[in-house]
Amino acid sequence: MVIIVDDREPSDILDSIKASVTYERKRLAIGDYIVNNILIIERKTAPDFISSMLSGHLRSQVYRLTKVSSSPVLAVIGNIYIEAQGRINRKALIAFLASLSCKHNPEGAHGRVSFMFFETNYDFALYLKYIDEKTAESTIFINPVIYEVNDSDLIALRTAILASIPGIGEELAKRLLARFGNLRAIASATDEQLLNVRGISKKKAEIIHKVLSEGKRDTSSKSLSLWLEKSNEEK
Repeated sequence: MVIIVDDREPSDILDSIKASVTYERKRLAIGDYIVNNILIIERKTAPDFISSMLSGHLRSQVYRLTKVSSSPVLAVIGNIYIEAQGRINRKALIAFLASLSCKHNPEGAHGRVSFMFFETNYDFALYLKYIDEKTAESTIFINPVIYEVNDSDLIALRTAILASIPGIGEELAKRLLARFGNLRAIASATDEQLLNVRGISKKKAEIIHKVLSEGKRDTSSKSLSLWLEKSNEEK
């Protein structure tokens, strides 16, 4: 069994466990580590995690991970709450994590990312070692999740998604939903319509359109935002 490591990853991460695992380095298009062809892992430092979150790049990465794996892992090294201080509201950060955890596989397999937090690269290396051992011991079967969604679930998820957008927050998310009703309508609203909501500036309107446009353009209707609206229509 082997761990495939992206050749751009720091070489010292696996130095402490190289006697215990077999690995090879190659360029990976998605993820940083693939353990025994079963588990795909994306590694980020805490500063990179927060920066990727604020730029919107993290959502795209999670989307790609769930497209190729039903249970990918996003491993974060360091303290994201310290890195977030002065840059993003703590509640918005947690809501963002919740929304990413519900991200859906566009093929309909309901892939969801799991978050693992480590203090040091050494801790992460030990995690790789133990995961390598566990996945080598037995065959892992991952069953698709069947969702039963009620109205309160939809409202909570929509609010969490909007609140996770930089500069929005929970109260403004509730105002947007009260005005437009759902994420599809918000994504389709013009800047002028968004500006009629108290607290929305031109800059925030641009960010909202940027974040939600990915789901709006997804013709498979399996991205999280469109799935939420589709589920509501079917109820």
